[in-house]
Amino acid sequence: MKAKYILSGLLMVALVIGGMGYDVAAKAGDKITGGGTFTCYSGNLDYNDHIMSFGFNAKDLGAGKGKGQFTLIDHTAKTKIFGTISGYSASLFSVSLEGMCSIDGVETSFRARVKDKGEGKPSNKLDVIEIWFGGNTGRPDIYGQIGGEEGKGNIQRH
Repeated sequence: MKAKYILSGLLMVALVIGGMGYDVAAKAGDKITGGGTFTCYSGNLDYNDHIMSFGFNAKDLGAGKGKGQFTLIDHTAKTKIFGTISGYSASLFSVSLEGMCSIDGVETSFRARVKDKGEGKPSNKLDVIEIWFGGNTGRPDIYGQIGGEEGKGNIQRH
């Protein structure tokens, strides 16, 4: 009888998570897309409080490989960043994208972690984008929330 309640509880958790826009198991062929604007909040003073626009699309090719494009425009600094996605790894709550990008013509590596937190405006449902450049592993160079007062747009896992 106890096992029945545990199984029912696990099923309920899977249904709730699945209903929030998350795939329980990521697989080759999964996609994530996004676009919008946000105010950047990060530990990197080069980007803090800057108004940014972004757009991306990525597909999981399996075995950590990915395919897609990424664009970010920093309207405050008048900087354009164009990237090609070659790595894709998904967890229950986020997708990490990796590749090479050009920042005003200078090539560097990037890693982006994006989170589709479902639809709606409560603060716990805001989508998130975090970007690191050049192998940085500390705080993200760029951090933004999409869907609230300071960010408009959407990130969607398919």
